[in-house]
Amino acid sequence: MKFTVSSQLLRDNLSKIYGVVGSNNVITILDNFLFTLEKDKLTVISSDVEISMKVEIDVQSSDSGSLAVPAKKLMDTIKFIADQPLLMSINETENALDIKTNNGDYKLTGFNAKEFPELAQIKDAQLVNIDSTTLNHAIGQASFAIGTDESRKAMTGLYCQFDKDGATFVATDAQKLVRFKRRDVNSAGTFNFILPKKVLAQLKTSLSGETSAVEISFNKNHCSFNFGNIYLICRLIESQYPDYNAVIPTNNPN
Repeated sequence: MKFTVSSQLLRDNLSKIYGVVGSNNVITILDNFLFTLEKDKLTVISSDVEISMKVEIDVQSSDSGSLAVPAKKLMDTIKFIADQPLLMSINETENALDIKTNNGDYKLTGFNAKEFPELAQIKDAQLVNIDSTTLNHAIGQASFAIGTDESRKAMTGLYCQFDKDGATFVATDAQKLVRFKRRDVNSAGTFNFILPKKVLAQLKTSLSGETSAVEISFNKNHCSFNFGNIYLICRLIESQYPDYNAVIPTNNPN
């Protein structure tokens, strides 16, 4: 099973999802990227159980198959390869990935793709659409105020609220508080959830330079973001966010 892909294209796309891969994964298989080839489309998934990301990359191929590939070794291998076509071969029998370049050949030993956990499914989901630039700006404006005290779990994430008046993003560590509002976001109802801080870092990286609509799908347990060729799904912080409005002065003349 073989496919050809630009080294620069592969490197750029893998960089978007590499941050999900943890350094101390309890489950060994999560140290890997899951490669799934379906003819001219290569889908790559990374996960740490709490967060999973998927990217789709255009390749040249007529084959199909899958393999779990060591993420760090692959990133180290392609990091300094000049922009050129890479001929990559997946051997599902030996669980190996062969890479042929103009400067030499590489072989990485992987794992059976069936060991990689499946992406979570969001049932009974609510939907909200938001412009990628707006979401990226909101994260940048508010996330610096997120707390780190694990005993106050709700405050270790970004509180997102959507209603008929627009969207509100709130972050606080009990010393400082940021409330960022947008009136140009449409919502069919009133919804709210708390995003973990690691998710925000991944979104910032992936949304950089992106100019498209972001479809946000969520229920009480999970939330997903779908934009461009990126799909991110995460487990939400299930906790009650403090009443931030109570500490914002309503009659302050300054």
